[in-house]
Amino acid sequence: MKFTVNQHHDTSVSIMTDMGYVLGYFSSVDEAIDICNEWYSTNTKEHKFDVKINQLEQVQSNSPLLAYFGI
Repeated sequence: MKFTVNQHHDTSVSIMTDMGYVLGYFSSVDEAIDICNEWYSTNTKEHKFDVKINQLEQVQSNSPLLAYFGI
């Protein structure tokens, strides 16, 4: 299974599968990566992929509507 770790504006971090399912929220990237590694160590028959990390990017918007939604 492929995992992606996403940072959010509220300082939380989520783990998402390659199929788009959110598996959980965590307080740090390190904690999320530890959970992914634990899953791989438990499911040894699964191919281990590198965990992709999507860093939080600050997006400047002139639109108040987009700013309301955090886009």
